[in-house]
Amino acid sequence: MQSPCRLFIFLFFLLFLSILPVSGTTPDSTRQASNLRLMGVTDSLLSAHELLRQASAGILFYDLCADSILFSKNAEKLFTPASTQKILVALAAASVPDTMVSRTILLGSGSQRRKSFRGDLILRGDADPELSSADLLKLVEALKKRGIRRISGTVYADTSSVVPLPWGKGWSWDDIPYRFLPRLSALPVNKGVALTGADSALCTLYQGTPAENPKTPEYTAALFRSLMEQQDIRIRKQHTGFVKSPPKALVLGEVTRSRNQIIIPMLKNSDNLNAEMLLLALGKEHATPAAATAAGLAQIGRMMATWGYGSSDYRLTDGSGLSFYNALSPAQLVRALREGFHNSEWLAMLQRALPVAATDGSLKNRMLGTSAAGKVYAKTGTLTGASCLAGYAERPDGTLLAFAIMIRGYAGSAAQATQLQDQLCVLMTSL
Repeated sequence: MQSPCRLFIFLFFLLFLSILPVSGTTPDSTRQASNLRLMGVTDSLLSAHELLRQASAGILFYDLCADSILFSKNAEKLFTPASTQKILVALAAASVPDTMVSRTILLGSGSQRRKSFRGDLILRGDADPELSSADLLKLVEALKKRGIRRISGTVYADTSSVVPLPWGKGWSWDDIPYRFLPRLSALPVNKGVALTGADSALCTLYQGTPAENPKTPEYTAALFRSLMEQQDIRIRKQHTGFVKSPPKALVLGEVTRSRNQIIIPMLKNSDNLNAEMLLLALGKEHATPAAATAAGLAQIGRMMATWGYGSSDYRLTDGSGLSFYNALSPAQLVRALREGFHNSEWLAMLQRALPVAATDGSLKNRMLGTSAAGKVYAKTGTLTGASCLAGYAERPDGTLLAFAIMIRGYAGSAAQATQLQDQLCVLMTSL
């Protein structure tokens, strides 16, 4: 097997040849020569790389300033995009007004009399993926500000705003226990992860019920009840469950989240829950709660249709990219990035949200100490046997490339695939 050391020696030799001086050049001829060197060195690297004896790669470099393809290999073929498809979800969400928000509302079915609320409380979820214990505590504080110290009824959960399946189509069932695979509901909290303090106590208090599973809405309602009790708000009845909020219920508190508050961590940290909830938010404006995911995918489809792609040219079944059913090409990802580049609002959002090489997010520990550090803004994507990277790369002359590197069909870890992606990014930012 070819060692990483030999690959870097080979790459260094090619880079040395590429910087030999050329006499009598103009700015255009210099750029043309640089482009030819980049194409030649990229082709040589791919031809020599051990990984591609086994795996397949689709690669596209697009010069955004010249509006032309710089390098292409299998760019029209379909690959498993993994989390790179979150770029499409982000652009579809950015194409609607920023009035789109997620609201978690505390409602009261009853009336207040002095320090007592005579009736039930209803925690109504709206698929806010960033909902936290701190947010629930704000709702508890809203009760205290009203002077409420006793609840004669109980606490119910209302998850009727969206009715997703717990997991997406094509997700791996054996990934269910892991943190990166979310359980979908209208009332997620703390990213589905049990924390310390009040949360750990719930496992004893509600052992043997869904309320001990931090990925369920029952857990969210139980956590809210626990926080109320910690703040000396007594609840008379212990039973809980699900109800649909009555039309005239009293609004006692509210937590809201804007579109960009969901998009940025979705891209920067590759947050799968954010992607799925954002897809639901896109769809619920146009469909019944049970059909929100399909309607969100249809929104993405309409966006891609304006770029010339029909429904038979790709396949998307979720928002996060966890599904092995998804299929996109490097050309389609680069087209999305091109559209982002030509829309100033979208470009500002992508530059803020995409991970930056050697700096933050899912690229924080990649390309350290290379020319790509701080010069590559890109979305990572990894599933078993598939690894992708798509985004923007700044060349030495300040021009910008849009690129997609999609690799599939390897048997080992993703280490060799990410190494190849990083080497290609070094080439783009040094030649």
